[in-house]
Amino acid sequence: MYPRGRFVVMTAIDPDTVLAALYRAAKPGGIVGVIDFVGEPGDTRAIVNKMHRIDPDKVRTGFERAGFVFEAQSDLLRVPTDDHTKLVFDPAVRGKTDKFVYRFRKPV
Repeated sequence: MYPRGRFVVMTAIDPDTVLAALYRAAKPGGIVGVIDFVGEPGDTRAIVNKMHRIDPDKVRTGFERAGFVFEAQSDLLRVPTDDHTKLVFDPAVRGKTDKFVYRFRKPV
């Protein structure tokens, strides 16, 4: 809980900065799992922030650029009928959104 009168302000984050910090914090051989909402290919940060979705290839590329090794993916949470142009909170798709599941490992 925050003291009365204090607010948490979220500012734009740089994904590469966050991934570099995650890489430094992970132990050699450590595993990172990622589950996120599928977005349109090649989306920009503006689309990510607006739609709460991301292109899975952007996630994979970012993790690999940070030094992680892509190990696996699962289609367990895929929903091919999801309209990726809708906000994930839109009642038309809420609870029926397409998600990707990735596993990365920090090299030993």
